[in-house]
Amino acid sequence: MANWQVQIMNIVRVVPEDWQKIRGSIKSIEKQVFERNIRFAEYKGDFKPFQNSESINLLLKNNRGIAGYLMSSRIEEDRRFTRYPHYGKYNTYCVDSIAIRSEFQGKGLGRKLLRSFIGKAKRKKMRRIVLDATSAGMLKLAESEGFKVKKFYRRWEGLRPSWFMEKKL
Repeated sequence: MANWQVQIMNIVRVVPEDWQKIRGSIKSIEKQVFERNIRFAEYKGDFKPFQNSESINLLLKNNRGIAGYLMSSRIEEDRRFTRYPHYGKYNTYCVDSIAIRSEFQGKGLGRKLLRSFIGKAKRKKMRRIVLDATSAGMLKLAESEGFKVKKFYRRWEGLRPSWFMEKKL
């Protein structure tokens, strides 16, 4: 049954107006996948990337609900990145977060989301994509999709190691 559910997964783009409908599912996935310190904090009732109309935010859905998501920000539209010069300033997307419910992990769905995102970023004529890989699994996935490690942080967010990675488009 699990394989059948994976085969009917669809990727859909999320717009800011959809946030209230999916908020509970995203928070549930984050609670299941991430430690408290690295979950996204709500700001004025919303996640920052969902407030930005230039973001590319994707959901992985099946007939039972949301199985995963990818959240991104366009660097020049998000003030959070101005204090970190290595993120760059223009024509760059940052993958803020990518998470798959634990029962669907290891089935290539994170790769499917990341590839869909890369295609959409290319169509928007972006020059590069950056991300912070905070797990060995994400590091391996990003490297296999052409991302290169640019900087290593021993303790990202005070909790775990992180590899700052870049993919030129």
